[in-house]
Amino acid sequence: MKNIIFLSFGIVLLCLGTSAKEYEFKDFEKAKESSNFLEFQVVSTKIGLWSDKVIGHVKKFNTEAVISKRGDLISSKNMKVEFPVEMMDTNSESRDEKLHNFCLAKKDHPTISLVITDEVLFNGKEHIVEGTLNIRGESKRVKLTLKINELEKGRYEISGSGLFSLKELSIPDPSIAVAKLSDEITIRFHFQH
Repeated sequence: MKNIIFLSFGIVLLCLGTSAKEYEFKDFEKAKESSNFLEFQVVSTKIGLWSDKVIGHVKKFNTEAVISKRGDLISSKNMKVEFPVEMMDTNSESRDEKLHNFCLAKKDHPTISLVITDEVLFNGKEHIVEGTLNIRGESKRVKLTLKINELEKGRYEISGSGLFSLKELSIPDPSIAVAKLSDEITIRFHFQH
């Protein structure tokens, strides 16, 4: 359930200059199959005997950023990803309801966003970047791995991941006696824009 947590940061993408983009998928399967995705994962251990990875996808999210070229380097700044909590989907209605209402308090905090304001220069390699995750009405500083490559003039591929603690994000533990969620949630993202 926590797994269903937020993750969603899939960070951002853009063309030269400031760019905004919305991604929307009809259902869990379409979001899962897309090459542009925000995915979150958590491990659930059943009756203390076996573990399963619970994978969720964000079915609708918005991104914006400023990306420009500086010689051979790609400069990015003011990146933002935002999505409604209710667009997080684990392909299980009961688990999603617990995620949206208990874990993420969607009634009081209907959106989650990640903002990276610092400029980062990319040279085709991954970089560790810091951002602010706004979740459950709180702003938390987080670190992510981010990579941006130019596919062709004005088109970029943005990918990355992050590993977070549910406790550190102040997300309540939805575990029950027969199913315990790990405290760690992994997010992965990939965009071509």
